[in-house]
Amino acid sequence: MPVARFCSNPCHPRQSLRSTLARTQRRRRTGAEVQSPQEGGIYAPSDVLPSASVTAKKKAPSPAWYPIVMVVLMLLGLAYIVVYYIAVERVPIMRDLGAWNFVVGFGLMVSGLGMAVRWR
Repeated sequence: MPVARFCSNPCHPRQSLRSTLARTQRRRRTGAEVQSPQEGGIYAPSDVLPSASVTAKKKAPSPAWYPIVMVVLMLLGLAYIVVYYIAVERVPIMRDLGAWNFVVGFGLMVSGLGMAVRWR
């Protein structure tokens, strides 16, 4: 006689719930096939996928040049913005770019920060 799983009916004894859970745990350990819901069983896949922690490969550390390039990009962006504030009239390219100089400077800094996020 199939026993209802997690049934709130007071007619079903608590022991049947425990035995159902014990059978489920045994199936997971052994990988045994489970009856379909139409046959009175509960659904559980026979080949459970492994967790992400088991299948994930350990990533190698970043190369030695990576933090150097990261810091250089951030400092270069900062220096570009400082030079823009100080010598905007003396540098013809900066004068032609106008407010786009901020995009160049912050773009360099953001790319350095993007590298910092991926640094291992």
